Amino acid sequence: MGMVNLKISYVLWHYKTGMADLARAWKDILIFVINFFSLPHLFATLATPYRRLSEKGGSGFNPRELLSRLFVNTVMRIVGFVIRLVIITIGVFAVLIVLTLAPLLFIFWLAAPLLILVLFLFGIALTLFF
Repeated sequence: MGMVNLKISYVLWHYKTGMADLARAWKDILIFVINFFSLPHLFATLATPYRRLSEKGGSGFNPRELLSRLFVNTVMRIVGFVIRLVIITIGVFAVLIVLTLAPLLFIFWLAAPLLILVLFLFGIALTLFF
C-alpha cells in the first residue's frame, strides 16, 4: 500500500507542484535575462551620448568651437545609439531563445515520467532478447 501511495504522491507532485515550480523558474530566468542586458534602461537611454561623453560650452560665442562641440556631441550620440542598439538586439535575441525553449521544457516535463517508463521497459526488452 505504501508503494502505491508513493507513486500517487509523485504524480501529484510532478504535475501540480513541479509544474508550478517550473513556471516560476522559467519566469525568473526570463526576468534575469531582461535585467542582465538592462533592456528597459537601454531603451530609455537609447539617444544619450556614449558613456555620457560630451563637450561642454565655453564662455563667449565662437563659431568654430560651437561646430566642434556640435560635431563631437553628435558623434558620441551616434556611437552610444549604435552600441546600445547592438546590446538591445543581443538581449532581445536571448529573450526570444528563452521564450522558445520554455514550451519545449514544459513538453519534456510533461512527458518525462512516461519517457522514463518507456526507456525502462525498452532496456528490459533489450536485456531479454540480446
